Amino acid sequence: KNIVLQQPGGNIGIGDDNPESKLSIKSNSEGGLEIIRSNSDNRWLVRHNGNLNLYNKGGSGAAVTLKGTFDFHTGAYSGTSDRRLKEEIRDFDLDVEQFSKLRPMRYEYISDVNNKEHIGFIAQDLEKVYPEFVVKPDNEDDMYTVNYAGLSVVAIAAIQKQQTIIEQQKQILESQNEKIARLEKEHAAQEARMAQIEATLASLVSSTTASAETED
Repeated sequence: KNIVLQQPGGNIGIGDDNPESKLSIKSNSEGGLEIIRSNSDNRWLVRHNGNLNLYNKGGSGAAVTLKGTFDFHTGAYSGTSDRRLKEEIRDFDLDVEQFSKLRPMRYEYISDVNNKEHIGFIAQDLEKVYPEFVVKPDNEDDMYTVNYAGLSVVAIAAIQKQQTIIEQQKQILESQNEKIARLEKEHAAQEARMAQIEATLASLVSSTTASAETED
């Protein structure tokens, strides 16, 4: 059965004697709101300890696991990335050719009457390049979603790759500059030797000419 509260301006308080919102939940612990799927024990839990925390329980007997946190001070969202949750950990080797296929786009949302312009990716296009960052809906009538936070990892890898290339080119340039400087030094030394040889020859010629004139 449905429960409908029709009193105008009324608020509902759970553990709160003076609710200021349509629904207010007050608890002395980290207890909060649970959303449970009707045909399973899969549930989401919203709790707070200053920060607002999202938990998930996958089913009967499953552990309640923290999935993300909204920071109390900034509102910034942080998803879980604990090493203890992961396996098959290995370095990410950026494929430059694959990365170059990314197509950042400008677009407007059809539902936005103000036609505000946005910059981002088209999920279906991104799926062809990095399917890891696209969530495909189970229902074809639902929308694709994009994990933009995950894409930042690829961007960092691209910057690191670019920096490595820059450092390599810098080393090559420095080596070439050192070689040029060495060759210039050797060239200057050769010119000095040639000048000395020319001066010696000129001196010999002058001496020989003077001797010949004396004999005459």
